[in-house]
Amino acid sequence: MDNKIRVEVIYIDAEDEFIQLLDLPSGAILELAIHESGLLLRYPHLSVNELAVGIFNTPAQLNTHLHDGDRVEIYKQLLLDPMQARRLRADTPSA
Repeated sequence: MDNKIRVEVIYIDAEDEFIQLLDLPSGAILELAIHESGLLLRYPHLSVNELAVGIFNTPAQLNTHLHDGDRVEIYKQLLLDPMQARRLRADTPSA
């Protein structure tokens, strides 16, 4: 019996969106899904060890085991901490 799970890998940025359905072996981890999806080939500026990742909008680690139907999400890196961004906006005089 061939135990497989089906997962979806998603990455969205301002110019593009990447959505890939994968069939992986049962017990596969999140990092395998990222590699198998082709995401790193399409976006060579991304590094798997620096990615913020999650499953269904819940932060996860690269070694998290996946389940059938999981949606693996790759999050964009923040350029600025949200608290710092609010402080900068508050300190900037409005025109």
